[in-house]
Amino acid sequence: MRIALAHALPLAPIFRVRIRRDPGFNGRERRMSTRSVIVAEFQTVAREHDRTLAPLTDDLALMECGLDSLGFAVIVARLEDSLGVDPFSSDEDLQFPVTFGDFVGAYESRVRS
Repeated sequence: MRIALAHALPLAPIFRVRIRRDPGFNGRERRMSTRSVIVAEFQTVAREHDRTLAPLTDDLALMECGLDSLGFAVIVARLEDSLGVDPFSSDEDLQFPVTFGDFVGAYESRVRS
């Protein structure tokens, strides 16, 4: 015996949401700045990994920010999803950033181009 569930249960309406991008705005006006996205991701990962994050200033050495290598890997993966770039996977000869300011600069230069 087969039961036709489609007839037995009412179906909830399906809502589709489309996000329209206004061509009159540039990327910085349309969304958070690249720096703000990066700072937010550092804070989120530090909270998720139960780490104490140092104040994120441009001259802060990345090794002293409070995150470990796993934290950095998570940040880079999430930033690739949210910003659409991974400045560390290119064929160019890019040195890994030493300070937080260098890290932000690597992303800002890729997001603009």
